[in-house]
Amino acid sequence: MNIKSYILNKLIFPKAVTISQPGLILTKVIRKENSSLLIGRLAYIFEDILVELQKETLKKIGEKKTDEIWYKIGKDLVISYFLTLNAKKPPKFFLDSVLKYIFQRFFATGITIGSEIKFDKDRLSLYLKGKNSVLHRKSKQGAVLGGIVSGTISFLSGQNIAAETRTYEKDEGVYCEIKCNKKILKKYIPDFIELRDCVQNYKFDFVDAERRLRLYETDFSSMNKFLRFRKAKIKDNIIYFYDRALMAGEINIADHIMRSYIEEGLGGLIEKILIESSEEILKEIFDKIGLSKKDKLKFIQNMMAGFGWGIPLYKKQKNKIIFSFVYGVQAKTNSFLFYVLQLQGFLNCIFEKKVKLVDAEEIKGKTTISRAVYKI
Repeated sequence: MNIKSYILNKLIFPKAVTISQPGLILTKVIRKENSSLLIGRLAYIFEDILVELQKETLKKIGEKKTDEIWYKIGKDLVISYFLTLNAKKPPKFFLDSVLKYIFQRFFATGITIGSEIKFDKDRLSLYLKGKNSVLHRKSKQGAVLGGIVSGTISFLSGQNIAAETRTYEKDEGVYCEIKCNKKILKKYIPDFIELRDCVQNYKFDFVDAERRLRLYETDFSSMNKFLRFRKAKIKDNIIYFYDRALMAGEINIADHIMRSYIEEGLGGLIEKILIESSEEILKEIFDKIGLSKKDKLKFIQNMMAGFGWGIPLYKKQKNKIIFSFVYGVQAKTNSFLFYVLQLQGFLNCIFEKKVKLVDAEEIKGKTTISRAVYKI
């Protein structure tokens, strides 16, 4: 079996991303030996929201503590990604090829840290360098990239290998250097039991979801439609929606971000940034296009559907507006809070007042529905 067959059939990394359906963006792999379809779920958010979060965190708690938080987030999210796809540890002699393959996949999403790679499989020593990586190019905060790289080599080698990062600017680019080896002191070891439980929260019948969400294909936009009708464009492997850069990631990445901030007593900070940054971004978009309040609500419905957040249906009841996300993020996790706080910012912009989130819950039934209630 050659390396390509091994990666696709044993390591199970995605070879297809479907962006043609509203509400659901999936990564798919078919394992040839049993023809089973393995699926992960992606979602898009605005890059500037996380940039602002990192910058404000630096101001509040300093560089050392901010680095610790984002290193943990990066490591947790990539381990969670591997667990979601049931990825397997490769033989040692395949590590070089596998790592290069993985960082090529990252490159396709704007994570450009794998532009230069040096790896010693005997010493498990890894050096990476790249410039203008999504998020890092603006925040210059490299710890999350270090966590991603550390998590990748640690998972695939079966040993905890820590990482160090260095950021510098040269030739109109923001560079990030990452070093991983056994001499670097251990910074963070993920709790695999906790991460497996987290992954379990996001498992549902994807085939049924795809079938049910086809009902909304004519009424809501998909990322494919945004690209086709030039509302979105791709530059340097980054998707821009109305000229605002987007970041793609497993939908449960938000869980790691929210949990890490809440554990550090920073729940108020992340809530403030998610709401205010979302409001500001949407206002800038609306300043370019003239829309009525009703059209603005339809705009954010299409936007969230195209970003893979589920199908957002809404109704008004007196002084409340209720959003029900068909196959949205599970409301029992912190991820749902991450997304509905952004929606709160969107609604602030539309209603030109401070909207209050009063409830977030999961509605049980054949179809997964996560509901958020706001007072307007």
